[in-house]
Amino acid sequence: MISRVADYCFWFGRYVERAESTARLLQATRTLVFDADLPVTQCWQPLIIVSGEQHAFCERFGADATGDGERVQDYLTWHPNSGVSLLSSVRAARECARVIRDTLSLDTWEAINELYHFLGRDSTEQLYHENREEQSNAEPVDRLFQRRNLAAVLDAHGFGRNAGTDQRGIQLLRRFAEGDTVDVGGE
Repeated sequence: MISRVADYCFWFGRYVERAESTARLLQATRTLVFDADLPVTQCWQPLIIVSGEQHAFCERFGADATGDGERVQDYLTWHPNSGVSLLSSVRAARECARVIRDTLSLDTWEAINELYHFLGRDSTEQLYHENREEQSNAEPVDRLFQRRNLAAVLDAHGFGRNAGTDQRGIQLLRRFAEGDTVDVGGE
């Protein structure tokens, strides 16, 4: 495998992992808001920090907006200029897949292409805003992983595991770098 193809395979895995991670963090945080005895701002602000978007988000919406759950969810799901939004991560993964299309299986290409077009429809965003509980943030990405096992394809080339580990490590480092701690009560 030439280095250019290897590079695109790595980044494809990284963007897919980022999309999945963002979707799961949004879903987990939305659940936390209902279950935890924390102020809403303490639930949503760490999500912006972990995603590495605190500076860009605060510059665009103001520091007080980090506690606005609707704004955070909208930004991390649909914002086209955010490097970690579901929309931009899937778009970047599809672009990498397009370049290495002859290396990927047909199922993998069809899965990422279908997800890209699904997220790009106006009707998807409208459905998301109308009934978020049925159309969970993770659902589009989960559709991709339930129908096609991209992780197996990426691991076959040795790239998926490294990309996912890097993405999770970066999120943890951002959390520690900001000195962010969340008191969940008890002690």
